[in-house]
Amino acid sequence: AVGLVGIYFLSLRLTNDKKLAIFSLITAYLIHPGATLPWSNYMAFPFLVFGIFLLCDIRQRKISLFLAGLTLSLGILCRENFFAPILLLAIIFSIFKFFSIRDDGLPLKVQMRNVASFWIGLLIPITLFFVYLQKNSLLDDWHTIAVILPGWYMEWRMPNGLVGIGLDFLAWLTSGIASGTVR
Repeated sequence: AVGLVGIYFLSLRLTNDKKLAIFSLITAYLIHPGATLPWSNYMAFPFLVFGIFLLCDIRQRKISLFLAGLTLSLGILCRENFFAPILLLAIIFSIFKFFSIRDDGLPLKVQMRNVASFWIGLLIPITLFFVYLQKNSLLDDWHTIAVILPGWYMEWRMPNGLVGIGLDFLAWLTSGIASGTVR
């Protein structure tokens, strides 16, 4: 529910239109009205929405960017496979900020501090998590559960690898259409 409220605020920040923000909230609710199980997606969703909300702060204040990094990092900790897309987002954001320094009107030193505070917010929870794992001798267990097990699962569920996913999907869709059971 908090993530859905975040959709309203994010839409309002991006469009500055209350009607469109309410439409976005209602649409998001109608597409998926409730969490059926406490899956990691549902736990990560509010962190991702509010992280993007804070990242889109027009003033790009240091505290907003720090909190954006912090909330996105918590989203990663809720669901580890969000690491790659959030890392890509962080890199693209940093490159964008670097090349748009002249347009923002802020001195280079201020902009670099703002970007650094984003990265600090992003790295603190992840670093603390790995320190905790290492201190409690859980790093090998985490690696098995978060890296090795999904690899085995992928090999089992997707024997053709990442390249064959599209072909497997088309075969599944075609067989569903042929049998009249595709939704």
